[in-house]
Amino acid sequence: MLLPGPIMRAIYWRKSSYSLGNGECIEIASIGDGDVVMRDSKNPGGVVLSCGPVEWRAFLSKIANIEKV
Repeated sequence: MLLPGPIMRAIYWRKSSYSLGNGECIEIASIGDGDVVMRDSKNPGGVVLSCGPVEWRAFLSKIANIEKV
């Protein structure tokens, strides 16, 4: 998904509350209809990855299981 610059600037980006502030984190934003975009917090003008609600839930499920190990 390619989003125009004005839309990207208007998105409310947020970091995890678990972020350590060391620059090693991603930012996420909801863009409607359950779609989520992600970017590297060190490079906010760089590549943005997007996923739909099914993929986002699968991603969250995977990382939740990793934390339990």
